[in-house]
Amino acid sequence: MSAAIGNEGIERRRWQRLFLGVVLTQLAAVLVLFHLLEGNYRALGIVKYAVIGSIFVASRCLPRLTTDHRWLAAAVACLFLGDFFLILLGTLPGFSPDQTVVKVGGMVGFLTAYLCLLGAYWRRVRWRRADWLWLLPIVGALLPVAWLLLPHLGGAMRVWALVFTAFLALMAWSALCTVTRGYYRLAVARRFAVAGYLMYLSDLAVGLSFFYPGLHRNQPWLGTFIWITYVPAWALIVVNLSEPRLRLEGDDRER
Repeated sequence: MSAAIGNEGIERRRWQRLFLGVVLTQLAAVLVLFHLLEGNYRALGIVKYAVIGSIFVASRCLPRLTTDHRWLAAAVACLFLGDFFLILLGTLPGFSPDQTVVKVGGMVGFLTAYLCLLGAYWRRVRWRRADWLWLLPIVGALLPVAWLLLPHLGGAMRVWALVFTAFLALMAWSALCTVTRGYYRLAVARRFAVAGYLMYLSDLAVGLSFFYPGLHRNQPWLGTFIWITYVPAWALIVVNLSEPRLRLEGDDRER
């Protein structure tokens, strides 16, 4: 029995390494294509959505053994939907990446994904000093972006952006807190923490590309930063999804 479990663990680690290798290779190709396809938003959008598609397909191939696994799988599905609007829809005839339906549809998809992640992260909340300390990197990254963007947002879009940012920050903070709350295995919690903070940085950069005058999604330095934070973050979520045991011993109840 122990040999079988050990072999299963070896095979799982091989799958994880293969998955990360494929995704990071795709990411490297996208970063090269940022320059080769500059100005060709349609072709670049199709390539980028293919990367997200591979993450989604990988997540659908994995068993969803517990409620925590199901929350993670639902988050990846919402990611796939959100990027349909943000990446693919703008490439289709009759649409452009600057249309409101593209931006709002994408933001709704991602907001739903972050709520699903919160369903997984919001465990054993204790409000201890360690939890509050994790707010420092959240606030530290948010303040300069808010200072830059708030003068350029008005009306309903400002309200929507503030609501989205509040849930984004709550998700990222909760992801960091998993390291010290003792609900998940430490390796799993560390992946959650890194993934959550990378998503946070990526979406703050997306906000700059959407709303700060003169910045666009395909601007090389900004697009590069968004993708080198965004793709690894969601790849880490799928790596955790591939783990049959997420919780610490004694917390492995199915529901």
